[in-house]
Amino acid sequence: MASESVAAVSALTPEVGEALEGFWASDAWDLRHCPIGVGRGVFRFGGLPRRLREELKQAVRAKLLTREWNLQGYRAGEFNRIVAWLVAVHPTTDSLLDRPIEAWTLTLQAYLLERRLLRQPMRRQLDRTQHAVAAPAGDPTVVMLRSLYRKVVALRAPVLDVDEDIWDVRRLGIAVDPADSQYMLNFTRLVQPWLRAAAKRFVRHVLLTRSYGDARAKLGALTAFSAYLDQTRPGLEPHAIDRQLIVDHLAYLRTQGIARATMGVRLVALRAFFDLCVREGWADIPERPLIYREDFPRREQPLPRWIDEGVLQQLLRHLDELPLVHQRITRVLEECGLRISEACGLPVDCLSRDPEGDYFLRYRQPKMHKEIEVPISRDLAAIIRDQQQLVRAKLGPEAPWLFPARKTGPVKSGTYRRVINWLAFRCDVRDATGALFRVHPHGFRHTVGTRLINNDVPQHVVQQFLGHESPEMTARYARIHAATMKQKLAEYRGKVVDITGKIVESEGAPLSDEALWLKRNILAQALPNGICRLPIQLGECPHANACLTCVHFGTTQQYLPVLKDELTQTERILMAARSNGWRRQVEMNDRVCQNLITVITALETGDSPVVTGGQVPPAATFIPVNQL
Repeated sequence: MASESVAAVSALTPEVGEALEGFWASDAWDLRHCPIGVGRGVFRFGGLPRRLREELKQAVRAKLLTREWNLQGYRAGEFNRIVAWLVAVHPTTDSLLDRPIEAWTLTLQAYLLERRLLRQPMRRQLDRTQHAVAAPAGDPTVVMLRSLYRKVVALRAPVLDVDEDIWDVRRLGIAVDPADSQYMLNFTRLVQPWLRAAAKRFVRHVLLTRSYGDARAKLGALTAFSAYLDQTRPGLEPHAIDRQLIVDHLAYLRTQGIARATMGVRLVALRAFFDLCVREGWADIPERPLIYREDFPRREQPLPRWIDEGVLQQLLRHLDELPLVHQRITRVLEECGLRISEACGLPVDCLSRDPEGDYFLRYRQPKMHKEIEVPISRDLAAIIRDQQQLVRAKLGPEAPWLFPARKTGPVKSGTYRRVINWLAFRCDVRDATGALFRVHPHGFRHTVGTRLINNDVPQHVVQQFLGHESPEMTARYARIHAATMKQKLAEYRGKVVDITGKIVESEGAPLSDEALWLKRNILAQALPNGICRLPIQLGECPHANACLTCVHFGTTQQYLPVLKDELTQTERILMAARSNGWRRQVEMNDRVCQNLITVITALETGDSPVVTGGQVPPAATFIPVNQL
């Protein structure tokens, strides 16, 4: 789905050297008459050398076509200021690529400063302690120049030259998380020429064999190592790296207050870098071992960082103050425990339904390179279905993302983090100690895992629900409440009807056996007369003795004897209530009685045989069903 979207956007991008026609060929673009929509402002290209003029037209057109720039925005004024600077200071320049971006930035800043146009706007943001602070932002004109430069580079050379010092990994054909705005790798801070050259080969290898996230982490480790060498051993050549240097570096890291996990990541990156340099001949690194197992810090076993129930309720009370799309992302996180990038990057076609009428959320885990199906409540399914309708009505039936951003692609993870934390700040959300609470979206995942474990869901079931690769990944949740294994219950098969007597049909793609098994361990809890499908991770049922009027209730033919007994009892209660004039009791039990009659009638008229799978299970147990 994501690749189709990228292909569609790429199709809009003009080919390098393509002749511009009509509106795009003119030297003044009045966006009120733009062929792709009505906008505001006029982009002016007059006075520039022909080649530079065409280069900038191609870049701006690509920005508008791909919605990187909004037609309704105020981009034209900043762009015209860049044109005026180029005409005044660099009248003979044929291309932005004639100079590196750092050189262009310096001359533009000097031009703006001389005319008292250089701005350094301050923006409010939240720090790590959830306090609002003022932070400087870049001058809008300089920021636009950098953006245009990157676009010109991408259009001129769609395939990345690995000798460049700043990489847009998309130009290497590397798939990046569509919900992440990070896709650049910067080698300019690697001071030593030999280290920079070897690091490019190393990072390219990691990109091709691992992932962008891993490559970014390893480049960060090499950048920190480069800074250490520049500070302590300037001019060091690779053949002079020895064990003593590594020991000194370890001692230095321990004085910097770096977390153990971060130290481990850096050491792993350095060891892999040294090993590959020796094997591939990228640098003259000594062949003897430099980093040993005992160098690595002992791994901590941190407790899960779940969101306290009091904090969660504070957030949910104010949830309707968020934009609708962020409200719905929060609901997905709260119930399903997805990683934030997985939730933001959900495809619009992500729902399936089984013959029992229960819904499943289907999504891809980029971290584990696999697709997951998890059971969800009907309430969440209704929210997702409404979001699907909204997106398709707005963007068409081929819309790829369930939660689209205003520009291109899905809502970005960073955007959601900012929005949810500003909500917590405005609403003065505090933890049990009275401190302002900073929301980490991954905390929803820890909350779901801990809730499941604390409700005695077996650890291997939680592992599959969260999509963990190994039991160790799930074990951190089990430290709060040791999971007790549930007894095996009989399998059953049968027609399922809801409280209206309607037969629940399946819809969507066929579900895997793993998804159905997971549903029975996560979604269904047994009642004496049927099944409650309120997900365990959402907590206790808010309705007392109201199952026969609840949308989460479902039952099969195996419960007919119990249902008939319950109908007899209900009819007796109704007779007593009517004879005593108890209007409220009559009203409540009459609905239950009618629903029982409807359900029993629907079950008794079934055409297919019923597989009961044994006795009616006792209350508060699970019903693991391998097939329907």
